[in-house]
Amino acid sequence: MNLRTFFTFAAFLLCVAALPAQSSSEQLALSSGIDQLDHAFYQDSEEGLYFIDFDAVSVIVKSILILDGQGNEKFKVEGSEAPINDIFEIDPKALGLSPGTYTLVVNSYTDSWKKTITVK
Repeated sequence: MNLRTFFTFAAFLLCVAALPAQSSSEQLALSSGIDQLDHAFYQDSEEGLYFIDFDAVSVIVKSILILDGQGNEKFKVEGSEAPINDIFEIDPKALGLSPGTYTLVVNSYTDSWKKTITVK
């Protein structure tokens, strides 16, 4: 009888010990995707270029927008043109953006991510 109690208690402890590990992996899963774009966004200050490494995040992009200070759309990539597992380069000069502050918006099917960019 004592052996049975011991194994039941040991099994209970293993289950309890596994709970924090599950919650940590669930938190990682919840923070992946569009929230991870902050860590996948890069700027080349010398060339004035911006990059988003979509290979480093697990997000399906619905659209990418660049909005001016008044919220007017200056650039848009939609659906099938949006990058998947690739590095997306934004060259403000090639897009004809004049100097100023813009908002870069990446929309997934469930959320949005915004980043302020400055064109010199």
